[in-house]
Amino acid sequence: MEKLLGNIHHVGYLVKNIEKSICVMKSLGFRIIKDKIYDDDRDAYICFIDGNGIIYELIEPCRSSDIYHLLRHFRNMPYHVCYSVDDIETAITKLENKEFVLTQKPARAQAISDKAIVAFMLHSRIGIIELVEE
Repeated sequence: MEKLLGNIHHVGYLVKNIEKSICVMKSLGFRIIKDKIYDDDRDAYICFIDGNGIIYELIEPCRSSDIYHLLRHFRNMPYHVCYSVDDIETAITKLENKEFVLTQKPARAQAISDKAIVAFMLHSRIGIIELVEE
């Protein structure tokens, strides 16, 4: 069977207050690997934290963000898994053939790196995944 997704890049964790969430994660021994920034493409504050080899992306969406409404459903909890891919367009096409729906077209991801491009997809049986090409 063909492997469509690469390794897990990070787990996206939706939070209502990123500063308070960072404090809790640090109290658990996790360390910040990318300081909090404002991502103007997503209208959210984002921070990356290493938790024993697993990277967490803390995301605090602003009220005007397209993802702010997810806080009603998810509150403070993981809501997506991000997978590395070599070619984001090819991965999207192959996943669409497996009943995934593209919910956010490929766009730059300044919180990850200057070169990163991400896209979000949804499957009715597994939820939201993010793809990242660096």
